[in-house]
Amino acid sequence: MPGEVLRIRHRGAEVEIAPGEEAAVGADPGSTLVVAHPGISRHHLTVRHDGRGWVLEDAGSTNGTFRDGERLARFEVSEPVTVLLGHPTDGEPLDLAPLGASSPPAAPDAVAGLLAATRRLVVASWVLAAVALATIALAVIVLLVD
Repeated sequence: MPGEVLRIRHRGAEVEIAPGEEAAVGADPGSTLVVAHPGISRHHLTVRHDGRGWVLEDAGSTNGTFRDGERLARFEVSEPVTVLLGHPTDGEPLDLAPLGASSPPAAPDAVAGLLAATRRLVVASWVLAAVALATIALAVIVLLVD
């Protein structure tokens, strides 16, 4: 949702950012959210809204940003998630949650596409049924003529 706010938490500290804002996370005292811990880079990561959704980007940190043990360079935040900073299993937890996050409604173009595909399948089914009946009718006629 383009208008939703993102909440970022680390051990009791919390910030909320809106689309158009950017949050810097790291050990630097000037960061939007300061994570003062050994292994955390001064500018560890950035979180921003790219017009479609929230994106977390590791800023080339020395010890990395991880989710489920996998090192991330870039990650789309579409639901509440916890990433670890500095170590894949023992890192500093960073919680990110789009406020009011839920399954996005289907886009009108996607719904229209599904309806068109469904119509094509129904028409194809009717055509196949008609061909099958015509084949049976032809077979019956051939048997009756012989």
